[in-house]
Amino acid sequence: MGRRSRIRRWARWGLGIAGGLLGLEVVAALWLPAPWPDRTPLVAVEPDPALGYRLVPAQASFTYQAEVHTNAEGLRERPLERLPGPRVLVLGGSETFGKGVAAAETFARRVEASLHGGAHTVNAGVPDWSLGQSAAFLEQRGAALSPTGVVLALYWDDLFTGAAGAAREEWGPRRWARDLGVLPRLAPLYTRSRLLMAGRNAAKAASRRLGGTAWYRWREALLTGVQEPDLELAWARAQVDLQRVADASAALGAWAVVLILPIEEQVVGEYPQASFQ
Repeated sequence: MGRRSRIRRWARWGLGIAGGLLGLEVVAALWLPAPWPDRTPLVAVEPDPALGYRLVPAQASFTYQAEVHTNAEGLRERPLERLPGPRVLVLGGSETFGKGVAAAETFARRVEASLHGGAHTVNAGVPDWSLGQSAAFLEQRGAALSPTGVVLALYWDDLFTGAAGAAREEWGPRRWARDLGVLPRLAPLYTRSRLLMAGRNAAKAASRRLGGTAWYRWREALLTGVQEPDLELAWARAQVDLQRVADASAALGAWAVVLILPIEEQVVGEYPQASFQ
């Protein structure tokens, strides 16, 4: 078989696969609900030697439909020179950052509003950050921010992120995709395709039927009280990072508080006996 014949054959296969996927997407559009809405550009991060990664400074992007603006320090916050007086530095992951909500709706800004001008909050949350990354941020950047107080928002998956997230982030293909900015470019396809979203949901359902991912098992253990040895080890590691936050805050002369955020099912009462707190 000549070279041109092989090229034509591969071209036919490629067109056939593309046509088949397009046809499936059309069928999916008729029968399946639309994926969650997502405006672009998505929130961008960049590598950081001390923190692993951080938000790109001075960016204008979106988290779902909500606008995201970062200041020169790479925080989802107003320029710091506009925040005179006492400052409360708020650390955490996606919940602190405010994934999917406007800056004014983040709990950090709500706390500031309740203080009636008595202090300003500085939102230092970054999506998917672990407790260790938040502690490192305070150790590295705390002096420059001069907080009067520090609030560390602790959500249950911070335990998982700290224990398993590091291995996931350092997985070769994922690190390569993150560092080259591939993931933000692929995400719009994923969030706009009914076919890809249906495949994702089917994979999650199959995983749960087969015993669930570690993330799912840990979450169920917290809600139901079932023993999960790896979760206990993760909590022991988390306590080390919590102590780092306490020590770094004391070194800055700032008070420190840990704010435990409940799991959604606790709020709606599906698991009234859950004892994460």
